[in-house]
Amino acid sequence: MLGAGHILVQRYGDILDGKRTWQRELSFSNVVPTLPDAVAGDITAAMPYRAMTNIINFIQAVDQVVPGFAAAETLLYSPELKFYSNRVKMDDTFTTNIAGFYSLGDSSGWTRGLMMASIMGVLMGRRLATEEK
Repeated sequence: MLGAGHILVQRYGDILDGKRTWQRELSFSNVVPTLPDAVAGDITAAMPYRAMTNIINFIQAVDQVVPGFAAAETLLYSPELKFYSNRVKMDDTFTTNIAGFYSLGDSSGWTRGLMMASIMGVLMGRRLATEEK
């Protein structure tokens, strides 16, 4: 894994220059990462070309409205990728084939958004509350 299980962070200027961001460089940057567990790296190595091109185009478009948005030291965190077609096999009580492992929300592949994911959380909470008695 590129980030050793952590989210990658990269300076926008480094992306445009075609180079990775190193942790040492990041420590001298004017912009301090807000996610302390993020690991400096090369987001472009983890993202499909088309997705990266769209992200860069978006940043450049926003910069037209918000000057400075596309500054070289702007930090990008690796985006969340969702694969909705991958569904965890489970029953109607969210029980999987792994003892004690339950899958809820978007990570289960059964919901697509906050409302349905929240409902799954409420249903699981009710289940746990009745099991505790």
